[in-house]
Amino acid sequence: MTSAVRVAVTGYGALCSLGSDAQSIWHAICDRRIGYARSELPDARIRARFFGFLDGNGLLSAFPSGGGVTVNKALWRQLAPFARMALRASAEAMTHAGGLAPVLSHHGALACGVIIGTGWGGIDAANTHSAQYRKSGLASPFSSLMSMPSAATAAVSQALGLRGYQTTPVFVCASGAIAIGEAAEVIRRG
Repeated sequence: MTSAVRVAVTGYGALCSLGSDAQSIWHAICDRRIGYARSELPDARIRARFFGFLDGNGLLSAFPSGGGVTVNKALWRQLAPFARMALRASAEAMTHAGGLAPVLSHHGALACGVIIGTGWGGIDAANTHSAQYRKSGLASPFSSLMSMPSAATAAVSQALGLRGYQTTPVFVCASGAIAIGEAAEVIRRG
């Protein structure tokens, strides 16, 4: 039997090779722009030739703003790119939802959680640190933390001050849909 508790999405955020926010991505889709291009990577073992890259305009180096997000500079520097992307998208989502302050004043930090799905978040950081270690014999002391798929969930929780339910579904392409479904069920269960 399905619960009668209604769940609604009140904010959203996104970034991808088509744009750095949900509105620009939507306009790119409507304009039928392509988010990938032919790229020759220096590693000959990589046979793929078409990739969708985020633009190189400092998107992942600039702090996210809006929605009540507060990012510690030391934390930001240690985050893997996928966790920075999650923070940027979360800041946009909180802005669309009306900001963090009204949510926290109505529900409280312990009643608000974070669920972020990822298909392979952290693997880029693991590869980078592994290559760094092979080359120099040293790697960042934070390499294990940066490589964990749950790093994005933890970073968003810390930046937003949300202390409720937290989880990180890792199910490749279905991760986002599973995260939304899990969030809806957690809300329905109170």
